[in-house]
Amino acid sequence: MHEVSAANSRLQYWTPNKEIFSFPYANEVALDECHKRGIDVMFGWEMLEVKYDHLGQKIAVFKNVDTGATIEKTFNTASINPPSKPHQYLIDAGLTDARGFVDVNKYTLQHNQFENVFAFGDCVGFETTRTQAAAMAQNPVVKNNVLN
Repeated sequence: MHEVSAANSRLQYWTPNKEIFSFPYANEVALDECHKRGIDVMFGWEMLEVKYDHLGQKIAVFKNVDTGATIEKTFNTASINPPSKPHQYLIDAGLTDARGFVDVNKYTLQHNQFENVFAFGDCVGFETTRTQAAAMAQNPVVKNNVLN
């Protein structure tokens, strides 16, 4: 949406986390780009709900993860990415690590205990960006290893 929105619009990135990426260098680069482009980064705010006022204006309700304080913020457009959470059926099947993510080798994407199980995307148990782009990049790895 950068450079295609109205000149007086503001782009903002809201997250309950204390960083954009858990990788320090990637986080530094992302924050630098946001600063250069005038994108506000709002750390430590969890979105609780979206509601409408009497005029139909959208309002996001955020809670500060440190203080518990809530605020309401009007907006026109939002891209919302819900947090990745473990699936209970994977936990029950014994396929996950202690955090609830599928326990795979980060290079082969093959399960560390069950050789017939492969996983990719936001369910994997190693540090990676949990994005569609990451899943698409992991797809050929799984395909190659399953075929072999």
